[in-house]
Amino acid sequence: IVVLDSTTLLIGSPVAMTKKAIDAKMGKGDTAAKDADLLAAFKSTKEAGTLRFAMKFPKEQLANQTDETSKHMAATKILFGSLDASAGLALELVARTGSEAEAKPIHDDLTKLLEQGKAMMGGNEQMKSFETVLNSIVLTLNGPDVKLAMNVPSNTLEEVAKSFSNMGAMMGGGGAPGVHAAALAGHGRRARGRRAG
Repeated sequence: IVVLDSTTLLIGSPVAMTKKAIDAKMGKGDTAAKDADLLAAFKSTKEAGTLRFAMKFPKEQLANQTDETSKHMAATKILFGSLDASAGLALELVARTGSEAEAKPIHDDLTKLLEQGKAMMGGNEQMKSFETVLNSIVLTLNGPDVKLAMNVPSNTLEEVAKSFSNMGAMMGGGGAPGVHAAALAGHGRRARGRRAG
């Protein structure tokens, strides 16, 4: 994590990639402008977001995976989006592939996983807040893009924090009564960050 200037926070990994971003900021290396697709993806994210990002998808990390979901995800070229924590938690995440034919299996896989998650949470009062979070997720397919959008209000984040505390107490850990959803919601705190990898 590196503070580049008064409005830009760099969060990157591995270190070599982070150094490239620092060099670019100082005018000593290539900038994102050299990759028109990556720059266009970043510019399409919400300017008002607390955090905006765009990165090349690390498909090499899936090279040894043999399951169908991993194979489908490997078609992703760029991941980009934004996160806004000014009032609750709003997230937009887009996986951009090369075509709608490549994007559809990813959309279908994520939809299936989301429905499975909802089914696991359904009917369990202790998991109600988590179910609410899952119900706020909307998946859409638009050409080569698969978009995940989530908007969780502050009161739901408070319920999630309480659920974690209760689960901790039930497991004998004593809970975490000092945990407040304000830490999750980031009330009144805005720190603009950018990441391009």
